[in-house]
Amino acid sequence: MLYGMLADLVVVSHVAFIAFVAAGSLLVSRWPRLLWPHLAVVAWAAAIVTVGFTCPLTTLEKHVREPAGYSAYDGGFIDHYLDGVIYPGRFTAVARLMVAILIVVGYALLLARRRGGGVDPASPAVVPRVLALVAVAGLLAAPVQSTISRAIETRADVESLAVTDEPESFVAMQRRLAVRSLADPTPPGLSQVWFGSHPTLLERVALARRRS
Repeated sequence: MLYGMLADLVVVSHVAFIAFVAAGSLLVSRWPRLLWPHLAVVAWAAAIVTVGFTCPLTTLEKHVREPAGYSAYDGGFIDHYLDGVIYPGRFTAVARLMVAILIVVGYALLLARRRGGGVDPASPAVVPRVLALVAVAGLLAAPVQSTISRAIETRADVESLAVTDEPESFVAMQRRLAVRSLADPTPPGLSQVWFGSHPTLLERVALARRRS
């Protein structure tokens, strides 16, 4: 029973952590002391998404689930509790982008209020600043979103090759698609990192060759 309560407590704490990451910027204007804690958890969450290491809370939960008699699960906390449950798994990148926008909007409203000497955040004068910050945030978040998109596309390619076992047909199809879309088989590295939502043609061909 103790392990079960501990596992449930870790889950609740993890949900609270995610909620604070997403909505904490909206709370900072009311409680300014939350500024640095919120920036810290945002940095931590961004590191988990970009680097890909496992959150310690997930490790702790998995450690106490078995003694509690709960079934184990693979992957991360969000993969298990949110992806495919709260929203379809294919919208993971969109969900992360919405969280990033919510964070930026919260701080944009805070900045507008402080610089405007108490200007109402609902004032139309705030709108251009918010939109500008959202645009900048979208540009800065592009590498993360592109990395996630490329990973999803690569996983789909691997599954397709495993099901069909037709690497040559796969290569031929990718070449036709590249010709039709005028895709650059060797795009500039920075461009691919920042805006490349799919693996390059050469990467896909190499993947197929490894499975042939």
